[in-house]
Amino acid sequence: MWVEVRMRLSVPLLAVLVLLVGACAGDGTVETTPTGEAAVSADVELGEPIALGTGDPAGLVAGSGRVWVLTASMIEPEGEFESELTFVAQVLGLDEATQEKLDDLELGELSNFEVGGLGYAADRLWVSANRQVSCAEGECVWEGRVVAIDPNTGEITHMIEVEGRPHLMGVGFGSVWVGGDRPQGGSGPSYEGNVRVDRIDPQTGAIVTSIPLHGDSLAGPKVSESGVWATVSEETRSLEDTDYSIELPYDLVWINPNTNQPEKEWSINHLYPDTPYIYMPWAMEAAFGDVWLPIEAMDLPTEVVRVDRSGNTVTRFPLDQACVAMTGCLNHMWVIDASAWGVGSAHLKGIDPETNRVAVDLDLAYLADVTLPRGLVCGDQTLWVLGGSRPDETSPVELVLIPLVP
Repeated sequence: MWVEVRMRLSVPLLAVLVLLVGACAGDGTVETTPTGEAAVSADVELGEPIALGTGDPAGLVAGSGRVWVLTASMIEPEGEFESELTFVAQVLGLDEATQEKLDDLELGELSNFEVGGLGYAADRLWVSANRQVSCAEGECVWEGRVVAIDPNTGEITHMIEVEGRPHLMGVGFGSVWVGGDRPQGGSGPSYEGNVRVDRIDPQTGAIVTSIPLHGDSLAGPKVSESGVWATVSEETRSLEDTDYSIELPYDLVWINPNTNQPEKEWSINHLYPDTPYIYMPWAMEAAFGDVWLPIEAMDLPTEVVRVDRSGNTVTRFPLDQACVAMTGCLNHMWVIDASAWGVGSAHLKGIDPETNRVAVDLDLAYLADVTLPRGLVCGDQTLWVLGGSRPDETSPVELVLIPLVP
């Protein structure tokens, strides 16, 4: 039976006229902050955890009434210097309707590849992976793969060679979008920068185009109805007197899916003019036509920043700790506000994108003895929380999926 989340929000919240206080960020961007107390619904709770298996989660996706978790494990060599680490990847699954565990999909074809991303398109699972072939005197060669897997049989239907190291991916506009980088000194064709987005036709497995972006690191791509989003950074270092300082300029990039060109770019750093360091927003999400960035900056509270499709309006949502995971569905942007190490409080917050208010705030403290929150995914009618046991040096991570129920 389907588990459906129905948000029973208070009448004042539904009737409220949202007042936003605007401020200029210095380049014409309008920053807005929700005013007044957040109206919080206590009418949602988490169901019983469903055991999946073991492994370190590397990807989480849902489609066609099923949820899959891509796991990665490393097998250390028995003797010192005898061999390098061995990477083992598999996909764990769950049927949403019956809440029964699916058969594990072993990815033997990717033995010794390090997996980086998981997507679902054209009734197939898509996994990105890479491995270093050689590295000598600063010249490194990487082997990249994007594979399509039949989730019913585990058969690989497409094995696509890509240059460099593919990692995160998004799905939309009839394509699979894969972010990748070409390490300094690596082999392969020359790009404008060291990062790119590959657009793949999920029916044929062909690379439609490779879109070069400037920078050394890339987060995303993420896809919403307004287009394809990514963040890029270019590392710069400077030595002033005796202090070593580091600054990472971050830019938000919008790619037009009709032209396959990056047509808009905004600086993230201008929002933090007095902050020397911002952490890469890897958990970024695109939903409700906008992009949502989890920002951690030196000496500042963490927050989620919403940027509208024009790039002209920014709304900030302060967090108590950090954004462990984020996803948009069921008329809310869901954020796990917790420590990645399981220290302190943990909350699941639901932001209403129409009012920019926190409409749901669920305390996850009671899960502390059971599992740590590690991810979020939207099923057909259910929000699922991925949990994992506390890691240690000897035991593998036990993974569970937990449904959000009314």
